[in-house]
This record gives sequence, structure tokens and C-alpha cells, in this order.
Amino acid sequence: MAQNNIPVSEIYWSLVDKADKKFSRVRDLPYYGRNRYDTYFQKVFKVYTQLWKFQQENRQKLVEAGLKRWEIGEIASRIAQLYYGQYLRTSEASYLSESYIFYDAILSREYFKEGLSQDLNLVNKQLRFLARFLIACLVLNRREMVHQLVNQLKMLVDEYKRTLQVIFSLILYFHSFQIDELSCFGQNTENDCKEWKQVVQEIVRFLKVDTAFMNIRPLRYSLALDSHPDSLTHVASFDGKRGLRLRDAILSSYHHNEVKFAELTLDTFRMLQCLEWEPSGSFYQTSADSTSGSGANVGQNGAAGLNRFNYSQDIIDPTLPPNPRKAILYRPFVTNFIAVLATICEELPPDGVLLIYLSASGNSWQSIPLPSSSETCMNTTENIVGNCQYHDMASDAHCTSPLNSPHDNQTPPSSHSEGNHKSNHTGCLHMGTRGNGGLNCIYPSDLLPFTRRPLFLIIDSDSSQAFKAGLEYKGLGGTGDIDRDGRMAAGGCYSDGKWLIANNHIKGTDGGRFVQAINGSEKGEPTAMLLSPSSPSPTAAVGSSRHATGSQFTMFLTAPLQAFCLLLGFSGSSIEMDVYNKADKLLSSSLNDWGLKLATSDTLNSVWAQVLCDPFLRRILLRFIFCRAVVTLYAPTFNKKEFLPECMPPLPESVLPMTATAQTIVLQIANIFCATNHFIFSDGIMLPANWHDEEPPMTRVLDIQKANLEEEYED
Repeated sequence: MAQNNIPVSEIYWSLVDKADKKFSRVRDLPYYGRNRYDTYFQKVFKVYTQLWKFQQENRQKLVEAGLKRWEIGEIASRIAQLYYGQYLRTSEASYLSESYIFYDAILSREYFKEGLSQDLNLVNKQLRFLARFLIACLVLNRREMVHQLVNQLKMLVDEYKRTLQVIFSLILYFHSFQIDELSCFGQNTENDCKEWKQVVQEIVRFLKVDTAFMNIRPLRYSLALDSHPDSLTHVASFDGKRGLRLRDAILSSYHHNEVKFAELTLDTFRMLQCLEWEPSGSFYQTSADSTSGSGANVGQNGAAGLNRFNYSQDIIDPTLPPNPRKAILYRPFVTNFIAVLATICEELPPDGVLLIYLSASGNSWQSIPLPSSSETCMNTTENIVGNCQYHDMASDAHCTSPLNSPHDNQTPPSSHSEGNHKSNHTGCLHMGTRGNGGLNCIYPSDLLPFTRRPLFLIIDSDSSQAFKAGLEYKGLGGTGDIDRDGRMAAGGCYSDGKWLIANNHIKGTDGGRFVQAINGSEKGEPTAMLLSPSSPSPTAAVGSSRHATGSQFTMFLTAPLQAFCLLLGFSGSSIEMDVYNKADKLLSSSLNDWGLKLATSDTLNSVWAQVLCDPFLRRILLRFIFCRAVVTLYAPTFNKKEFLPECMPPLPESVLPMTATAQTIVLQIANIFCATNHFIFSDGIMLPANWHDEEPPMTRVLDIQKANLEEEYED
């Protein structure tokens, strides 16, 4: 009865305070661990549900009591952040969709618009909201909304700059601050403008690479386009082993000056989607029939590619299996990486396999620069968007966006320690800048304790060979591989041929050491490994590099046909839809044929047999086979080992690149794009007899290919 006498506004602000406290409790909880934090999030969701319902039922009274529209938007924004956080924790598509719904409501109802020109704090809230909404739209693949948000972000940043200039001029006019206070205000406002400009530049750079052409086919597993899991051929023999399913994944990527937005790098972004189901499932539809034969181009940045899909994006297929859980780590310290890895391995189900994707440079410290001023600025978006979105959702007050991230505050090594780094930090992956010393270095031996559980390892690095079988000797006299009997393999050399063995560590008498790899040294479960080439294949496109397009190896695993086209120098603007559709259909059938060969092979290693029943891992493995065949037969890399990817343990000979089947597949796809002259085939490899009758007109591709060749010769 007494509660009925309490003013509505007091009840509301009491709920707000309660929600804030619970929100702050969950902000620092890690985004890994299966169910250990579910109780916390159930409580915070419950209180925010009460708060949202209460303000809806008492909106008029609250407005009369002074409630502002932006305060309603703040509640909705936090609910959206909670849903997105649950998506990161569980990988459930429904949470991502709910996050999008709340963000979209904030945008359409313009909760933050009122008073933008007078309140700088409100402008900052709007900017942060747009940046967070951008990430959700990117992951959900709402491309049209992404471009709309980018345009709004650009305009708001320009308006923010003009407002700051006006306020600064008024302060100068009325002399309301002391000189030192005025100088501090001017510096802070200038830094704010620079930071938000950097956010805009980063997303524009990201979208320049992640074009409509790269998304012409969903990167996610589509029941309509990919093999249905129920139709996959079962492996003939497991040798007593059980079939495994992909349950968890750790995704981490770091390269100097790589394309990214906030803490989501381009390579991680592609792999993230590759390990999820297309939410529409069996409801998925394309407009391929309407564009077939029309001569429409795939599209590079325009709307032609964006309008390819005409299915309802809001329909989610309830029959889809759950997505594998994923932990996304950006520039992790090795201690953090191992903590996440240990937690996931501990909670991995008995029938589960853990995928670990690591993409990083393995070069010596000489080739990895110290953090520059430009890279320091590149960390701005992580602080403005990334930390708020992933780790610090509590309030904008906690996200003051300092220019330096914690990773960059490490003291650079001295000249003496730098020399030690050059000799010691080899055969590893550098997941951060050189200034962090060895804190970001991940060695193959770091993973060995966790090989007691099934691992599926993807290493995309110029040092991927460090993860191969056997030991590798790193000494002053040279480098070489050590076989199982302890003999130096051909091509290796060292000073006196002697080494000491103590505490399971082998050291050469010349000061060198042996780096222990994974394959053959597992503690319980053999590890499946896909290893990138030490050097990416040269492409026909001008200016194509990792900085411009992302990793070539990762692209082949996530978008193989697009990777094939970019390798040959083609882009969306130079490929017609019917040409792309024919190549995509051929590639899909070829991958299915390879899958059948593996499933029925008597020589398939049990490591691969165990994972072949999982649709995600099966698709990645088959795309690896295609990548290896293409790169092997590609003329600029033919018979050059440094450009070839490898897998451990080896796959059956029936899927090797030089088999007639593999060469014929590459020949057929290359012929569709009139690019057979880019490859070297064995004598006797020919197109099927009826192939020429089905070949579509390729005049446009031929013209562009000819122009590219002429430009190459002129250079």
C-alpha cells in the first residue's frame, strides 16, 4: 500500500540505479566459458526488462517529471549491448538479431537527436551508438544499413567538429576559463575530433576491402548453397575413433597495419562468419534467376551486389543446429590466450573438437616495427568502440577513449634486449607489437599441453612451418630440420654437430636451440593442422597485398571463388553474374566430389576421418584442397614450395594437386574466366568433351584480362 504513494519518477530512478549496478557487475566478465556466467546475465536481463516495461507503461508521467528521450535511448542501447554481449558469449544468432532490433529502434525513433547541437555529451553518446550499431550490422551482414550508418557517422563527426569550434570561440570571447584550462580544453576537444575521424577512416577502409563482391555468396554455412549436413557421406572407417563436432573456436589475428574495425580484424571477421550457420537456413533465397543472362555485373562497391539477396533477413530457421561458440582475441598476451584456451578445453564436450585460428607474422623482430604514432591512432577505435562493445559496457564514462591502449604502454626493449629478441623470438607467432617483448609471442610448444583434447589448428603465418612435425634447429651455424632419430635433415648445418639434452630441452653447443613442433609431440589426441604458405602467391592485381585485401590463405578457406578471382586480378566489376554463378556451381560440385573421395578412401588418416562428419570442418578442409591445387598449378608459383600450403597429417594421394581430377577442376574453373594461360597443366589434361558447348560468352572478361596483360607488359 505504501508503494502506491511513491511517485512514479522515484520508482523509475530506483530501477535505473538497480539496473546500472547489475550492468556494471557483468561488464568485466569474460566472453568465454560455457554456462558459468549465465546467472549474472539472467539477473541483469530481468531488471532491464522491468525497467523497459515500466517506462513504457508510465511514459507520459515520466516525461512530465523530466525524463528525456535520450535517457530512453540509453536504456535501449544498453539492452542492445547486453544482447550483443550474449551473442559473443554463446554465438546464438537470435541474440545478434535482438541486438539489431533494439539498435534499429533507437535509430528510427531518433532518441539521441534532440539537443545534439547544444550538448556535446549527447553528441558523444550518438557517436558511440552509431559505432556500436555498425559492428552489429557488420557481423549480421546488413550491408545496406552499414552504408547508411557510415554516412550518418561522417555527417555527425563533421557536425561535432563544428560545434566544438563554436563552443571554443565562445569561450575565447567571454574569457570564462584561465589560460591553462582553456589550452587543456582545446587539446582535449582536438583529440576527440581526431579520434572520431580515425573511427570513420577505419570503417571506410574496412568496407573498401569487404566489398559486395566478397559477400556475393554468404560466408556463413547455407543450407541452400552448401551441402546439407544430412547428405554428407559417412566415413567408411574410423579405426575405432568417434566422430567429432566443432563445439568451440578461438580466433585471433594480428598484423601490422591490417584492415580492421575496432577489435574485429578482417581475417577474424571472415573466419567468424565461416563458422556459423546462415540464419535464414532453408528459407534462404537468391535472385540469381532474375539476373541470369542479363549481363549484370557482380558489383564491387555499388548496390548491384547488395541487392542480390531478396530473402527476408528477419526470418530465422528454428531447425538450425547451434553455432559453435567462438572466443575472439585481439592482440592477446600469451597468458590471456592460454587462460582462454585452458578454460575452453576444460569445458569442451566429449564429442567436441576445438578449432584454433591464429593469423600473425612470424618474422624476426627486425621486420616488426615498434608502435608508431599512426598505429597508436589506429588503436583509438578499439578504445572508443571495441572496449565498450566487448569488455566495458557499463557506461560511456568508462570509455573516455584515451589515445594509447594498454597494449601500447609497454616499455620498448633496450638495444641489448632487442638483440636477444632477434635470436630468441623465432619460430613463433607475434600477436602484438615489438614493444611488448615476448608477451605476445605464441610458440608451438604453448599449445602442446592442450593436445590432450582434439584440436583443429589453422595457422596463417609466414612461420607456419614451425608447427610441422619434428624438431627444428635454430643455431648460429644455420637452421635445419631434425628427423625422429635426431639426425639433421639435408640442408641443415650447425657448428660441431653436438647438442645437449636436459629437462626435455635440446640445446646446441653453438648456442642454438631446437624448437619443438606439435605434430608427433601431442599429449593425447593427434592434432589436425592446416598451415599457410610461408609466402602468399603473387596476384595479377596491381597493389594487391595483405594490407589491401586481407590474408590470401584465409580468403581461400572462407571465400574460395573470390580468392581465385582476386588471384587472377579480377574484381566484381569485371565479372558477370552468369559467369560467377557457373563457376560457383562447378566449384561446389567439385568440393562435394573431393569430399566423397575422402570419405571412401582407405588411406584417410583417422585424424581427418574424425572431423569429416562436421559440416564446418569438412567445408574448410575441402576448400584447403582447392587452395592447394590452385596455388600448385598457378604459373608464378609452380614447383615453388614456399608458396604451397600444407596439412598435417597428410591427406590421401587421391586429392593431391597433380592428380588428373584436381588439374581438370582447376582447368575448368580457369576456363570459365578465360584464364587457363595463368596455370601450368600436365600433358593430357583436357576439358571434358561437352565443355565448350556450355561455355558462356566471356568478351568482357577477355577485354579486361587483355588490358591487365598489356598494362603488365608496359610496366
